[in-house]
Amino acid sequence: MISAASATLHTRPARNSDLPFLDSLFTSFAASSEKGFTYPACENAQALLDELRAYGLTLEEGMTIIEHAGEPIGCYGYLYEPKHLGDSATSTAAFLIGPLLVGPVRRYASMPAILDTAESEAERRGLYALRSCIAPANVGLADALTQHGWSLSARSLEMKLECGRDNWPGEPLGDIRVLQSGSPRIVEAAKLLGDAFGWGEDAARRLQAYLDDKYEVVYAMQDSELCGVAIWYGVEPFARIENIVVRSDRRRRGLGSLLLDAAVASLQSLGRETIYLALDPENAAARELYRQHGFVETQASAVYVLDIRSR
Repeated sequence: MISAASATLHTRPARNSDLPFLDSLFTSFAASSEKGFTYPACENAQALLDELRAYGLTLEEGMTIIEHAGEPIGCYGYLYEPKHLGDSATSTAAFLIGPLLVGPVRRYASMPAILDTAESEAERRGLYALRSCIAPANVGLADALTQHGWSLSARSLEMKLECGRDNWPGEPLGDIRVLQSGSPRIVEAAKLLGDAFGWGEDAARRLQAYLDDKYEVVYAMQDSELCGVAIWYGVEPFARIENIVVRSDRRRRGLGSLLLDAAVASLQSLGRETIYLALDPENAAARELYRQHGFVETQASAVYVLDIRSR
């Protein structure tokens, strides 16, 4: 039960009969100029189901309905890998979906109480952290998160490529190799990724988790040395390039383009026609690389993080 400023709200797991309400809620939200969270960018209930399925979650597992006087007035949910829960070798964080609210409680008066409930539920599930990607223009939601103990972790810029199926360049030129689980190259590749993206001491474990989750990982060789790594996935209907990194002393030699071509070629071969990626908006070199390959900027996000263990 949630005690809001003007109403007593109740929560329950979502069920299939809620799909028309969720469809209306997400459709209305997608068309609104006052966008809150930017990931996942679900425009209807089917897109939400697809996103949950990509993480191995059912509707009931992933989404919670908020009710007032027995009627649904909002929702929130989580995106995480449930198979990682309870695994001491893997710390499981989740993206918070929403909260999305309609009607007289849509504004932020009830948001602190809803966040309390969502965070407590996440803690019961065994999640260690929550992330929320906020549209920079949505000051109200950003303030609500900040006042609730969330901290600004990073800023992210989303880009996408509408590539179709007829422009697949085939196998990229250059020495690009697939990284296999158990390969002795994992430690070397993980260090390069860890140094670039701040993975810390768990870099090798994190890279192995990507491989276990069936992400595609390749590395570039030059002069018999590992000089770049790319990670992507194409779980239908999604196509996302997760990371591309080139060793600092080997940049501007075409390795970034080789790795990007490898990712695009692989995803196109799976029939994906739209490919997404996110990057630090301050990374001018990466933005220019992606623009040269046809990617266009779609939306910016401010990424907020809450350490549940500190509650």
